[in-house]
Amino acid sequence: MDRACDSLYRAFENGGAVMGEQYLKSGRGGVREGAGRPKGAKNKVEAQGTKRLQIQLSTSKEELEEIDALCEKTGLNRSRFIRECVRFWKEKHD
Repeated sequence: MDRACDSLYRAFENGGAVMGEQYLKSGRGGVREGAGRPKGAKNKVEAQGTKRLQIQLSTSKEELEEIDALCEKTGLNRSRFIRECVRFWKEKHD
C-alpha cells in the first residue's frame, strides 16, 4: 500500500498520473527555452502593396446580386470592384 501511495505522490507531484505502476507523463509540459518565433521578429516575406483594412458592408440581396453580376462582367473581385467604384466617384466629383 505504501509503495502505491509513493508512486501516486511522485506522479502528481511532477504533474503526471500513474497507471498501474507505470508513470504517465502529463501532456501539459513546459516550454523549451528558445523555442518558437522570437518576439518582434519580422515576417520573411513582406506584404506587397498597402495594408488593407477589413470592413463589413450591409446591403440587400438584390444589391449584392447586382454587385456580383458587375464583378463577373468586369472580372474583378468584390473588394477591387468597390475600390474602383470609389476611385471613379472621386474622379467625377472632385
